[in-house]
Amino acid sequence: KNVEGMGKSIDEALSRLTKGISEKWASLKNKVGGAWDATKDWASDKAGDIAAGAAGGAAYGPLGMAAGATLGAIGAYEKLSGKTKDNQLGVYKAFINAGLSDNQARIITAEVGRENSYESKHLFGGHIDPANGKYNLGFLSWQGDRGKNLYNFLNAKGLIEGGKIVQSQAALDAQAEFAVNEIKTISSYKQTKEQFLADPNVSYNKGVEVLGTNYIRWRFKDAK
Repeated sequence: KNVEGMGKSIDEALSRLTKGISEKWASLKNKVGGAWDATKDWASDKAGDIAAGAAGGAAYGPLGMAAGATLGAIGAYEKLSGKTKDNQLGVYKAFINAGLSDNQARIITAEVGRENSYESKHLFGGHIDPANGKYNLGFLSWQGDRGKNLYNFLNAKGLIEGGKIVQSQAALDAQAEFAVNEIKTISSYKQTKEQFLADPNVSYNKGVEVLGTNYIRWRFKDAK
């Protein structure tokens, strides 16, 4: 009898947990639309929130841990400031405007989040790369001649004022346009053109890998 009662309470607890996930999921998806899946890469960095959620659900077995971890990831996303959420959606829209599919836009938007956490000071500004001491410009941290080319591209569109990138959707659109044009026209990004740009249904893992190793060229393999 005690065992049956325990089983019933676990089932009820899991039901409440699942209901909570469903409600939060629906709420967040309504808020950010297609940009929702772009949080995958970003949320993977929030190990503390996810681990805490998993620990909270551990008493209910593997399913409880999985459910708790999911709520932890959603909680981590909800901690983003309103402006940061707006920036994330703005980046996603920029890549849609540049001609990418919904799927491609989600993947590369996640990469912008990994690069610069959707912070305005990085999306519309620059910073020194701690790895090589070079100056990074814009939401994909363009360096060297690429950074200069981006600056000139933005300046020609009237999106540089006082030496700084204008904080606007137009500036995000222009950066996305610049990125897509690089992929299309520069031979060293042929792999990205063929395996990412040419495939509107590219898988998340494949997209992240080819962007990381061939186009953005961050230390992708070091993260494994």
